[in-house]
Amino acid sequence: MDQLDDVAVVLALGGVLGWLSQRLNFPNAVAQVVLGVILGAAFLGWVVHGDLLHVLGEIGVVLLLGVAGLELGIERLKAAGLAGVAVAVLGIVLSTTAGYLIGYLNGSPSDEAVYIGLALGATSIGMTVQVLQQFGLIGQRVADTVIAAAVIDDVIVLYLLGAAHGLLGDGLSMYEVLTNALLAFFVLAGLFALCMFSTKLLQRRGMIRNRWLRGIWILVVVSLSAVATHLLELSSVVGAFFAGVGLGEALEDEQQEQSVSFLSPLVLIMMPFFFVMIGVQAEWDSTGSPGLVWFVTASVIVAVATKALAGLIGAGQRFDWSERWLIGLGMVPRGEVGLVIVTLGMAHGHLSRAMFVSLVATIILVSAIGPLAMAPVAKQLALRAPQTKEGISWDDDQP
Repeated sequence: MDQLDDVAVVLALGGVLGWLSQRLNFPNAVAQVVLGVILGAAFLGWVVHGDLLHVLGEIGVVLLLGVAGLELGIERLKAAGLAGVAVAVLGIVLSTTAGYLIGYLNGSPSDEAVYIGLALGATSIGMTVQVLQQFGLIGQRVADTVIAAAVIDDVIVLYLLGAAHGLLGDGLSMYEVLTNALLAFFVLAGLFALCMFSTKLLQRRGMIRNRWLRGIWILVVVSLSAVATHLLELSSVVGAFFAGVGLGEALEDEQQEQSVSFLSPLVLIMMPFFFVMIGVQAEWDSTGSPGLVWFVTASVIVAVATKALAGLIGAGQRFDWSERWLIGLGMVPRGEVGLVIVTLGMAHGHLSRAMFVSLVATIILVSAIGPLAMAPVAKQLALRAPQTKEGISWDDDQP
């Protein structure tokens, strides 16, 4: 019953805050993370990070990324690919290296420094997509590039996490680590193909022409894909995204748009659970540890600066400065992926309790800073950008 009470509180307050954020053009994700901090043990203690709320939060971000993949489509993902790869790789190199150095200078052992670097190398695609949706930029080339870079970033960081766990914990050889990474690539490619071909088959047989049946099919496929990738120790979020891309590729343009509109209300209902749960995990114990304030401050600066710099440099000349800023800032939130990394790092004995709390505080802070910094730039770009997908030319270098 206590968990059901928590669900009711999060659903009611998160929904109201989401509506107010939309009206005030304030980043919804930030407002709900702050709400989680207030509701959690750090302040009021009304909501606990229990199993039910954790599952609902996972469902929320899985639906968000599934619908984002459905709306984006493979062609736009491919078109954004080169810039997306450059931004993702440069951001990971800069942030993981800087994170490792911060840990080393803080006196952390090498394995702890590795996990610090990985936590700072991650990007929260869930928070970034929510901000882009809120300001109506999904479908524009700058948003496509941000999403492509965030997906590539998540995939690479999760590969690196698996490699670190294998090398530091399981004693795997480098050959075994590379084999696992290659296997994961084929799993995601196969998932995309399976979702696309099965949906095309149902389309030809007229089994999902009704929008309700089509919506149910999309929910089932995205959910099963998330579960499958989770069981294979890949990201459920990335699995849901690739499933959504495969579904979008199989549907006609009108069906694709109808499905996105049909599922959007459900996503809006579920999203508060994910963002509020990030904030609920804020803790104040271990704040007396020596060097904590210095470490968190340095980590936040590195987390913001490295990803922003990667966007400015990696996006290339086809984007103007405002677009590059948005791309870089869109990579700043760490959110769910960063929390997964630090949780696993502590569970496997690679992170101390004090370092775990410090990294959670860093992740929560940058999860607020990123969307807040994105908002004015996104609003400016939304005012000048075309409001429909038609008419966007990927060969046009003009903003």
